[in-house]
Amino acid sequence: MNNRQSMYGSIAVAISIAGVIVSGCSAKSDAPTMVAVSGTLSIDGKPQENISVTFIPDNSKGTQGPASVGRTNADGKFTLTGPGNRTGAMIGFHKVTVACPFNPAGGSSATGVASDGAAPCKLPLSLADPEKTELTAEVKSNAAENQNVVLDVSSK
Repeated sequence: MNNRQSMYGSIAVAISIAGVIVSGCSAKSDAPTMVAVSGTLSIDGKPQENISVTFIPDNSKGTQGPASVGRTNADGKFTLTGPGNRTGAMIGFHKVTVACPFNPAGGSSATGVASDGAAPCKLPLSLADPEKTELTAEVKSNAAENQNVVLDVSSK
């Protein structure tokens, strides 16, 4: 019986060691691969502040993963961030949505006009709908190619 116990003990140790080795070698990060993306949004050729820009991976073109969001500054510039405040967007093809602020300072989200004198937000509602937007972008694996995405949309 001693030999049998010794054999089972050796097998148990070997299985444990193999499990540690396999789990260590195959461990991969659950975090998606993201690449830095920034750009400029203009409406009718003019930059507008506080516009939400969202890159949504286009599953129909093989891109999967979380969406990334940015907000324009006074110059219309934006930088995308994903889950966990990670800079960037998934590599691949995206549907792009742009939307007026939900509730501009002192104004109404229905009109997009802020009572503080800020310019009204004039964007077609279709641009805020992932199923209707005509805006698309491709995020390349080389981050340098994603640093000047230009989105020029019409208010009509």
